[in-house]
Amino acid sequence: MANFMREMAPVASAPLAQDVIARVISALSRREYTHFLKLDIQNFYPSIDHEWLQAVLKHALKDESIVQLFMDAARAPTTGSRVSSKGHSNAIGVPQGLAISNGLAELCLAHLDKEMASSGVAYFRFVDDVLILLPSKDTGPAMVDAKRLLGMAKLSPHPVDGSGKSATGALSEPFEYLGYRFEGPRLTVRRESISRIEGRIARAFTAYKYAVIRAKGDAERLAVAQHRLVWHIDLLITGCRFEGHAVGWLVYFSQIRHQQLLHHLDSMISSKAARFGVAENTQFKRFVAAYRLLASRRPDRSGYIPNFDEWTIDQMRTALNQVFGVSLTRLANEGEAKSLFYARIRKEVKDLERDVEAVAYR
Repeated sequence: MANFMREMAPVASAPLAQDVIARVISALSRREYTHFLKLDIQNFYPSIDHEWLQAVLKHALKDESIVQLFMDAARAPTTGSRVSSKGHSNAIGVPQGLAISNGLAELCLAHLDKEMASSGVAYFRFVDDVLILLPSKDTGPAMVDAKRLLGMAKLSPHPVDGSGKSATGALSEPFEYLGYRFEGPRLTVRRESISRIEGRIARAFTAYKYAVIRAKGDAERLAVAQHRLVWHIDLLITGCRFEGHAVGWLVYFSQIRHQQLLHHLDSMISSKAARFGVAENTQFKRFVAAYRLLASRRPDRSGYIPNFDEWTIDQMRTALNQVFGVSLTRLANEGEAKSLFYARIRKEVKDLERDVEAVAYR
């Protein structure tokens, strides 16, 4: 259903947040704008009006029976949904987590994107976060237009009241959008995101310390502890490709212009390694090197950023044995080895995604 909707209505395909940021950078570089208006849509998915949803689906898909299929999916009660006394969910909201959820939400705001983009301002949106760049400090007309268009879908933005969810200001002052912090010519990362990545580094070394204690001098267990530390730190630095997608903190923040931050994180890892007694010959990857690869936008032929979709069964077995301590005997069956490896990687990928999701989109 999701693929069909995107094929029939291309506007139902959400852009990548990184691509939205690239467009913001390009607009700012033209120096045509002096102020910004940032709007956060209140309670986005749960507040989408079903009458509006049905209307935009009919316009996009034409076929009434197909529209009904999508509406049935949107109306299906989910955890936390509002249900009427007759047992039917209320005619409001799009359930999150369905394969079609993002497409339905995008379709509902296609009119907003189209009209705002043609209104003479620089307009950007990722899910429920809207950014408008203006040539003057008069944000009134843009705010009125945005409220009117959102109101058609029974949506509204948070008020500009100092809470930070919606805001306005001069571009000469720092502002944040989608986890990035714009500081004039310098593009960096929100403090919360930096703290989170620093915390993940610290926890990896702390876990190593306790693994060493539990090993009680056993050479094999000590080797696994060290391999696991290098694995987790390196993956935290570079991110990875898995199931056709690139994920990771630096993958998301590959457009920053703040080398000092990357050197700081590399220095932190070196200091932690010395403090926790990691062997001197242990080599960790580096944020600076990974950033250069990612920022170049060229395919990484070196394998510095792991592409787990292309790993051989021998690489999988080696990682499972050396990093996770799985015996080679257990890994003799290729199918079982692959299943176990992919299960491990999916868990790692979820952790990498949480590093971004927790701080990037607010």
